[in-house]
Amino acid sequence: MRVRCVAESVTAEQGAKLGPLYQGGRQSFGVKLGSEYLVFGISVADGAVLLEIAQEYDQLYPVPMLLFEIVDPKVPSLWQARQSEDGTLFLWPPSFFDREYYHQDLVEQVPSVVEDFRRVRRRLELETEL
Repeated sequence: MRVRCVAESVTAEQGAKLGPLYQGGRQSFGVKLGSEYLVFGISVADGAVLLEIAQEYDQLYPVPMLLFEIVDPKVPSLWQARQSEDGTLFLWPPSFFDREYYHQDLVEQVPSVVEDFRRVRRRLELETEL
């Protein structure tokens, strides 16, 4: 799945709908208007849909879906659906679930996690090229 950025920040109205973590017009998500992004996963919590995208670095960022339009709707075969105890729905590659702190380990550049992330990226990129 690929998306294109249609807005760089949420409006005050959108922020109110997303919840207290989102302040309309006052947050930067590091996305660029018109740029396309590969989606690594999706989470849905309390009505907010977040996409896991990666910038140039090997790090994932949760960004509100409402900042994007879908340009390639193909859902990756690699994704699995799981639900957390608080009701959050995740559509992620299995390895993202296998380590309790996968995202933090990726930020901290734990070699095995970085290697896994690069493998996941290659596989997702290959699927979107088809």
